[in-house]
Amino acid sequence: MSYLQLTANPMADSAKGVISFWFRFSQDALDAATAYGEAYTFKVHPEEPKILQWTIPFITFGRVVSDDVWDSQSVNVGDPFPWFVPWPVLVTTMPAEPSHIGVSVQGLLVNNEWQGRGEARIRIVFKMETEEQAEGYVTKTDKVVWTPDPAGGPPQPQTYVSDISYVRTGPPAKFTIDAKFTLAPDTWHHMLLSYDFSDGCTVAALPNYAGAQPVGDTTSAYAKIWYAVDDQHRGGKDDMGDYWVEKDDNGIISEAGYGAIGSYNPAPPPPNLHGNIPPPSYQWEGSVPLNNGPVGIPAAVEYVDTVYHCEMAEFQMWTGVTLDTSIESNRRVFVDATGKPVQPKGTEADPRGPAEKLLGKKPEFMLHGNSNWQEGYNTGSLGITIDPDGDVTEHPAGQFVPIAKIEKYKPEPRLTETPTA
Repeated sequence: MSYLQLTANPMADSAKGVISFWFRFSQDALDAATAYGEAYTFKVHPEEPKILQWTIPFITFGRVVSDDVWDSQSVNVGDPFPWFVPWPVLVTTMPAEPSHIGVSVQGLLVNNEWQGRGEARIRIVFKMETEEQAEGYVTKTDKVVWTPDPAGGPPQPQTYVSDISYVRTGPPAKFTIDAKFTLAPDTWHHMLLSYDFSDGCTVAALPNYAGAQPVGDTTSAYAKIWYAVDDQHRGGKDDMGDYWVEKDDNGIISEAGYGAIGSYNPAPPPPNLHGNIPPPSYQWEGSVPLNNGPVGIPAAVEYVDTVYHCEMAEFQMWTGVTLDTSIESNRRVFVDATGKPVQPKGTEADPRGPAEKLLGKKPEFMLHGNSNWQEGYNTGSLGITIDPDGDVTEHPAGQFVPIAKIEKYKPEPRLTETPTA
């Protein structure tokens, strides 16, 4: 097995970013990933996090975060006294699936049956850290006022409710795309992706008897993930998956935010409950936890069991910037009109490459050229700096370490079909 590892990524956490790379996976890799998924067993508990199950990764990144594994119980949202709520029981805590880009071989769940297993579909996962520390719905009270009983009995408490919020414990905020379109093995593909989590995620829950609700109707803040595969922009339900926000072609909410929609189970309020009770809500804000987290191409060493036969080229990654992949001219700085990779380096007169000019900065990571891939030599801004005289300073903390032998491959990257605008 061959792969590159950057143990402690010096890249800063960022809510925005752009990633571009070429990839090719074999039919053998599809078969191996399918067999691994079918052989996976839960070793601790039925809700144990699944680590890259049914997945061929091309890059894993971010600090390792953990999931709390719960023995779940239902929560009655209508009860205004949270200390009466039957809280789930914590079973254990273990590392969660990393942020990654790859392909899924699990197939699609249709009428409670998996269809199309062993077929390659794009999978994009961002795992975010969260400080939420409660499961289910939590009632927050402004005050409790004791008032005389009109019937002459002892004073009765009247609880004034300010908010009922939906929060989750343990599981990091997870943004997932499982696309429906398939990719052929043993042929080159290109991925161009950009993300923006700066607006966070805010979702209002609705009573579960309200029926299916469009995600966009209950969402006031959401993330955006733009991506193009093989020079074709992707967006909408089939390309963005279950967590797509209908009012935005590339809008997406977290899995926990999606779970809040339609899960509100109100009960009749007791007679001593006064004041307006707003609907529960889910909120998250943060950045991709990149700093000091391992970067693996195609996977970090912790996930070596999921390193399959794949080939990669022209890897570039930026933070702090975004790119709309629906704009053809944006894609043309990575893939030319004939389907070939665009040279990422500039000329002697102007050393800036086309993508660097467009995005206004050098990529933090750039793996370009066969020898650089074999050595894990990063010519991006975290790997080297070049002074005005052309002298190069290398930064060891920003360089990858090759694990095993990385071989040159033929043919060179190129899309097999004429790209579409």
